[in-house]
Amino acid sequence: MNYLPQTLRKLPLIALASTVLFTQNVWACEKPQVTGYDHIHCLSEGLVAVKKDGKYGYLNEAGKVVIPLQYDFADIFIESLAVVRKNDKYGFIDKTGKVVVPLQYDHVRSFNEGFAMVVKDRKYGFIDKTGKVVIPLQYDDALVFQEGLAHVGKRDKDGFMKYGFVDKSGKVVIPFQYDNTIGFDEGLALVRKFDKDGFIKEGFIDKKGNLVIPFQYEMSNGFSEGLARIGKMYKDDKDHFFKYGFIDKTGKVVIPVQYDNADDFREGLATVEKDGETFRINKQGQRVK
Repeated sequence: MNYLPQTLRKLPLIALASTVLFTQNVWACEKPQVTGYDHIHCLSEGLVAVKKDGKYGYLNEAGKVVIPLQYDFADIFIESLAVVRKNDKYGFIDKTGKVVVPLQYDHVRSFNEGFAMVVKDRKYGFIDKTGKVVIPLQYDDALVFQEGLAHVGKRDKDGFMKYGFVDKSGKVVIPFQYDNTIGFDEGLALVRKFDKDGFIKEGFIDKKGNLVIPFQYEMSNGFSEGLARIGKMYKDDKDHFFKYGFIDKTGKVVIPVQYDNADDFREGLATVEKDGETFRINKQGQRVK
């Protein structure tokens, strides 16, 4: 996540480690039954990226090579295109292996909502699926489009990054005023600002930029299934530590801040940790087997 280095400026490293390394939901990964490769990715859109002797290519579901192993890196297919890299430059190929976006960028992200973020000479912008630049490479940071808007960043006169959002025409719809953000989920975006003491505070805005949930949390996630994990920082005699709970879209705490760690809700359940024990809860905060 691009937001971690700046926003955690004053957070203890152990808090970062416990948050990043907490057990995540593991989704099913289907792979063809083949051998002889150094790495086999998960099937995506009927093709799977494989690696052998330092080179990547693609197999079909039957395990047949359909795109030769010729790239220094190859990602899964998303929206019918895949990121590939050769000679330290990135581009995109289609499922026939045709290069549809030339390998000319220093970095890219996979397509989402028909647009891909691309980087060249440390400037960020967006392309469409023909490779046309639709939002110029003029930003100092950017993420993918989510729900029609993309988080973008520009450095201010003092060299600090400030973030806002653009729409698919490139229009800035939410000004550059936040110390960082996460993209929109379920109509709301998590935004971050430093308080007067230099600690991060987090709240949520709507797509018009209205502050819906005030800046009062220190370690949160976006909304998932109507609830968002929120974290509050506490301090004892030795160190800072976090406790986690969940809020709804009105900002109401519906599951108290009491867990040592917590994951997002998926299919009605969330994995949480308390007093060294890991278990799952439902949306009422009740422990389930």
